[in-house]
Amino acid sequence: MKVALGFSFSEKKKKKKKKKMLKRTTIDEKWRGFLGLSLCLTHPM
Repeated sequence: MKVALGFSFSEKKKKKKKKKMLKRTTIDEKWRGFLGLSLCLTHPM
């Protein structure tokens, strides 16, 4: 989970730099967050 959190933090930093890709990145982050949540629920560490 720590790796996933660090990855999401790095993505947020990139999002601030690229404002043109905002919509695309937000959709990707929401999808990744959903996948991460489902993984946590199905495979609790």
